[in-house]
Amino acid sequence: MKKAITILSAMLFVGLLACVLVSCEKDEEDEKCEETKRKLINRSFHFDIYVSHEGSNEPYQGNMLFAIKKTYCNGNTSGSYGETGATDNTGYWNVPVGYTYEFANSLDRVEVTFVAATGAGSHSVTEVFTYEDVAQQHFGIEMTITLVIPWDAK
Repeated sequence: MKKAITILSAMLFVGLLACVLVSCEKDEEDEKCEETKRKLINRSFHFDIYVSHEGSNEPYQGNMLFAIKKTYCNGNTSGSYGETGATDNTGYWNVPVGYTYEFANSLDRVEVTFVAATGAGSHSVTEVFTYEDVAQQHFGIEMTITLVIPWDAK
């Protein structure tokens, strides 16, 4: 019986210690986010992509995937969206929807990924935007991203 109480006490101690450590991590995370707070701004994002083949610069005509998400200072992710489409015969695809996100911290970020789904696999490009990247862009972000894929990707 004494052995069971000792084991139970040890388990309780370890459990409490884990809770305290998690709480301390959260406090440090909250403190870090508090220190990097900025004035709240909203920014819209509108993207095109141009895809060409390596070497020849021949435009890629094929399927595309688009993903965008917001990650807050504390690591929480929200506002994840995706679109599918295809580049035209000039290698361009315009994402048909614009997205607006709030930024209130220098560690907030929006991540944008384009994927060309070719028969030879997939090829992608990712751009990350932070508070500092968008703070002076008062009319939002309008950008054409370039992706160069291997010459034999069809």
